[in-house]
Amino acid sequence: MGNVCCMGRTGHTPQNNENSMIKDSEFHNKKKSDHRRSFEQSDSRRESKRISSPKNSKPAVQWQNLFSQHSENKKSEENTAKIQKPILASKLEKIEEERKSIEDNYKSDLYETQGFLIDYDLEEATNYTKSDQRKIIQILDNYQEELEDGDIEELDGLIEDANMNGVLITMMFTTHAIYILNSEEWSSVTRRVPFESIKAMSLAAKGLSVLFHIEPEDGKYNDILISSERYNDIIKATEQLYYECTGDYVQWNVAESKNDLFTFLNKPINKEFTSEDKNLTKVFVRYGEIGEKKLKLQLCSTSSESFEFDKYFLLTNKGIYILKKDFGMIDKVFLENIRKIGKDSVQRSIIVYDVDKSFYFKLPLVIADDIQEAALAVGNSKIKELDLDSESYLSVTNN
Repeated sequence: MGNVCCMGRTGHTPQNNENSMIKDSEFHNKKKSDHRRSFEQSDSRRESKRISSPKNSKPAVQWQNLFSQHSENKKSEENTAKIQKPILASKLEKIEEERKSIEDNYKSDLYETQGFLIDYDLEEATNYTKSDQRKIIQILDNYQEELEDGDIEELDGLIEDANMNGVLITMMFTTHAIYILNSEEWSSVTRRVPFESIKAMSLAAKGLSVLFHIEPEDGKYNDILISSERYNDIIKATEQLYYECTGDYVQWNVAESKNDLFTFLNKPINKEFTSEDKNLTKVFVRYGEIGEKKLKLQLCSTSSESFEFDKYFLLTNKGIYILKKDFGMIDKVFLENIRKIGKDSVQRSIIVYDVDKSFYFKLPLVIADDIQEAALAVGNSKIKELDLDSESYLSVTNN
């Protein structure tokens, strides 16, 4: 057993977990030791939390406007497409070609920089006095018996000026646990929370508060409610370090306000998290925002030539995700960036346009209304509606 008080912590790889949600990641086996610093080094934590893309990875493919110019010499072939309007058929064939290119080469910028690491910011031990650093070492020494033989507990960072029950605290994050320290005297440990004991989190962004639901001991609940301006960093650090311990992510509930969290405090979690919930949390943690909520999830086809519904269309309160059937990432559009939505009742399809991309979906047309409603909720009220069955549509798409 042992501990390391440093920012240069060694790779703390996830335990084997047959149900792990991150098996599809090409970064699953990437070692983290190359991206940590020793106690004495002073480079920024944010920079070190990022992973560069693999040397053999292909560059991201940018989607051009899917109704942009098309080759004149293909018009005769395109006019034989199944869709009744010849010019529209040629445009949909262009979508199909670009769709295949994107799916073959897709590498999102987030995926390249993060891998399975989450970008967050904690205070480094180098920011504190030698006396404070010795206190950190002593704390870790005091809890050696909590570790399994041969295991090492390493410091990840600290967050000061958090609030728990009206009292200022310091949160110390290690590879194994969250420590709640007395802000004025770090030698006093109020509580040590092993990551494995965290069952879920309830989040209230408006109140900058997070409720940690902890595994009851002897039938007694002892949850932790914390408020802090560093709300996002607390949650992201917890997600990353929990992943390193378990191979999973912490599931979350979203509350409207901090007052709502008090109704959940020290009570059984009233939600059974399904495999779908776990997969969606993975998507939100990696590619979305803390507290993001699902509005609609439905199988769809992204090909005008195929009726094989082999993708997921995911609409959230922040954007639209295109996912593989195993919930792997394909692409995303932010609600605030949507400019136009086209509906084709003949093909029962929807085309969504953002600033520089277009997305084709075989979906019930009513989902176009759901997209507009979600976009309006984030302040996007300027979406143009296109009737793909009308003659006027052709002139609009060429603008």
